[in-house]
Amino acid sequence: MSGQETELRKRAVLRLSNTESNQLTRECIGTALIYLMNEYPFDKITVTAIIRRSGVSRAAFYRNYSSKEEVLREIGNTICERIAALLTEEKYREDPRQWYEDCFAGIRDNAEIFRLFMQAKLPPDFIFHTDRKKESEADRHGVPAEEWYRTIALQSAVKEIVINWFENGMKETPDQMAKICLELFQSCSFME
Repeated sequence: MSGQETELRKRAVLRLSNTESNQLTRECIGTALIYLMNEYPFDKITVTAIIRRSGVSRAAFYRNYSSKEEVLREIGNTICERIAALLTEEKYREDPRQWYEDCFAGIRDNAEIFRLFMQAKLPPDFIFHTDRKKESEADRHGVPAEEWYRTIALQSAVKEIVINWFENGMKETPDQMAKICLELFQSCSFME
């Protein structure tokens, strides 16, 4: 192996270490914010308190985030992305009822985090944030308008149902919610 190849490998390891270090910093900041939200109203939590609780420097905080709201948005997006990633599995094409059930179970399993978001009095769109411009550029290519808008309507309807179910104490089981959604969306011709 040449000296140049050795140097490139060292740089790759260092870059990996920086990436891992940044990820750890972000996790510490997110964990600190969640911990503080269990103790204080969101509007009373300062960046300084997050920094103290997380053990990171102010520079490290601002290298990763511009505000405490951005930290909270990332936490919400991470949870939603995890749930969404699970729900893109092939098995759901054959069984949409199971998709709904697993979606509601995922929300229920992360209820404490969603409760903290609601207590922070942030709008639901803050939690269920999507970048419509990014989606339209990346995903709409070649999709007929009717199908595209049907998908948007379905996403919006599911989001509103999830929010209302959560705000009303999740009294119905994920199985019951799956049956409700499946019947509702099939009767609206969303699932054609």
